[in-house]
Amino acid sequence: MPYLVRPATEADAPAIAAVGRESFRDGIGQLMYPPRLSHRTLENTPADAEGAPFMDEWTWQVQKAKKRMQMMMTIVLVDSDAQGPDGQQEILGFAHWEAPKGSEYYRGPLEEEEHKEAEKKVEVLAPVPPTYDRTFDKRCEEQFEFETKRVLGENGHKDMWYLAVLCVAPQHQGKGVGKKLLQWGMARGAEERKSLFLLASTEGYPLYRSQGFQTIGEFHLLDVLHSRAMILPAPFPTLDPKTVLNTEVAVEA
Repeated sequence: MPYLVRPATEADAPAIAAVGRESFRDGIGQLMYPPRLSHRTLENTPADAEGAPFMDEWTWQVQKAKKRMQMMMTIVLVDSDAQGPDGQQEILGFAHWEAPKGSEYYRGPLEEEEHKEAEKKVEVLAPVPPTYDRTFDKRCEEQFEFETKRVLGENGHKDMWYLAVLCVAPQHQGKGVGKKLLQWGMARGAEERKSLFLLASTEGYPLYRSQGFQTIGEFHLLDVLHSRAMILPAPFPTLDPKTVLNTEVAVEA
């Protein structure tokens, strides 16, 4: 089968959302969608306590995928011969990469205030589902930001390539899909002589360690290890970008 690593398009958003939903169904997903909120529906809980309207879960997940694609460089690994229900190429996995300022791939706002304004606009357009714990999500964001600055300094990962999300469809895990998506960012970091930073889940940790990433800290949620802060310091061996983008790649059967 011809597998291809390529930049994502807006038409890929539903497939990206589907892969993310299946990948995060357990673990952090259960914390974001706690059982205590499972009784909520749009019919019985149309708005939150502040009056902000809720949105159905699927629509919200697609909107969230589109938002990240606007703010970051999103890469997908596809089976170019297979098509999903929507007629698009089947997506085996995806990665959201946040490029440092100065990179040709930088997609973020120029100033932090612009970033906050963009986040505010998206929140108004795409409210969360009624079963989603917005308070817990906000708590996670604040804790991750605090811990990132603790291990990297006040500027955090602003001058690094940051892997925000890497997801592989459950049926394609263990085939090297994640490695190919990771190597795309490694090629860019090597090309620009920038370090790479990520938060490794327990499942993803062996992959990152095998590629030379070093653990520099640990993040805990509810007193349980959630992820490890890992860095690949520049300079490191160069990967030819042509070998990992818009080129057929090998994936294990």
